[in-house]
Amino acid sequence: MAEYGYNRDQETLPQLNIGMLYGTKTALPLCYEIYSGSIVDKAFFPYMMELGELVGLNDLFYIMDRGFLT
Repeated sequence: MAEYGYNRDQETLPQLNIGMLYGTKTALPLCYEIYSGSIVDKAFFPYMMELGELVGLNDLFYIMDRGFLT
């Protein structure tokens, strides 16, 4: 799944991306999804929203970086 993609440090390295859902009170991971390093974060965001629904989470709070705000 590691592929060449956007790297903020301008390093030419293969990478992969991880989206994680965790509990705010426990600070423990509930589930995660690994996706290709060549996919930009904002393209995968709808899948993370769907993952939250699949595991039965109704009240979600998203923490994102500037890459999502285009």
